[in-house]
Amino acid sequence: MNETNAADFQAQQKLKEACDGVEGLFLKILLKEGMQGMLESAEGHSGSALSYALEQTADEIARNSDTGIAENIYAQLSANL
Repeated sequence: MNETNAADFQAQQKLKEACDGVEGLFLKILLKEGMQGMLESAEGHSGSALSYALEQTADEIARNSDTGIAENIYAQLSANL
């Protein structure tokens, strides 16, 4: 692999990671908005624990599911690389 191909590969990997991050962030927002009532009614440590659990769940969904969000973002952006 020459230097240009290696640089292109690294750029593609970074773009994929960024797209995965956007998907995770999007899922976190969706979950938190959907569970807003529960988060507002939870007090103290239980609210923090619930918020943390939602973030972990969103991360897990983003890593292990095939929602296609990251793939679609990547397809659009990689066309310009």
